[in-house]
Amino acid sequence: MLVSVFLPSTTRDLGRMLSSQKKYLVIINPISGTSRKTSLPELAFNMLSDNDSELYFVYTNGEGHADRIIKDIAGQGFDTVIAIGGDGTINEVADAVRTTEMSLGIVPMGSGNGLARSLDIPLDPEAALEVIRRGYVKRIDCCEADGVPFFVTFGVGFDAQVTASYDQKNFRGPLSYVLSTVDQFIKHKSSLYRLHLNGEVIEQKAFLVTCANADQYGNNAIIAPDAELDDGLFDVVVIRDMSLLKAPKVAISLFTKRVDESASIDIYRTNHLIIEREEEGYAQVDGELIELGRCIEITIQKQQLPILVPQPKS
Repeated sequence: MLVSVFLPSTTRDLGRMLSSQKKYLVIINPISGTSRKTSLPELAFNMLSDNDSELYFVYTNGEGHADRIIKDIAGQGFDTVIAIGGDGTINEVADAVRTTEMSLGIVPMGSGNGLARSLDIPLDPEAALEVIRRGYVKRIDCCEADGVPFFVTFGVGFDAQVTASYDQKNFRGPLSYVLSTVDQFIKHKSSLYRLHLNGEVIEQKAFLVTCANADQYGNNAIIAPDAELDDGLFDVVVIRDMSLLKAPKVAISLFTKRVDESASIDIYRTNHLIIEREEEGYAQVDGELIELGRCIEITIQKQQLPILVPQPKS
């Protein structure tokens, strides 16, 4: 029999409520970009009930709440944590889950949905829950930028400025992202970067430096077409200093999966990178804006996160 319980902010006393059946903890961000969030608990209940499972639901109340919840229930018999929300919520839940014995399920409800799109997880909630119900697990890599985790992309320069511009838009989605991209291509000035990777030091004036664990930022803006989420490597994409005449062509290439064909772009593959830049400032981590120093170290942990994905057709 399936049992549905809405959890309070603390889950300290949850252990004695559990039985031997499969257990899901469903974490919902109530302010994510969806109009269906009120019906999701019922949908999840109906979709997962044939597993003879227990579902426990909790709504987050701010940054760091999901992390605290997962730490509270670790070791209490849960099999899967389901994250319902946008890229920021997914990143926080994934970071907490990767150090446990639990797997991550995703119901994408954000504006970019970079990790979900890269893993072919459906954007439709019912279809995403069906992926979770089927239970096929893939282990993916986790990267860190000065200890800050990311599973999709990290970037300094232009893409960080795009993130700042996108955050200020009154509406979200692909059109808003394209407008932010074009706007920042016109405004953004290149900077000098020194990259330490694969035993080399590369000094380059660049529009951006992006570390891509996945192939895209989100919204199907493909920055690293050949990036793999489980190979223990990340792609370092450098868009060199360019004229305004070239900018629209490069921007269009992001949405046509041909960015690697541009003469203005270099792509390297590595498992360790140190970025030196002219000054401290903004960076983007899975679409969230943060501030870091002049020298940034990027590392990767291979196949650290078990995540529920569509089963390969083969």
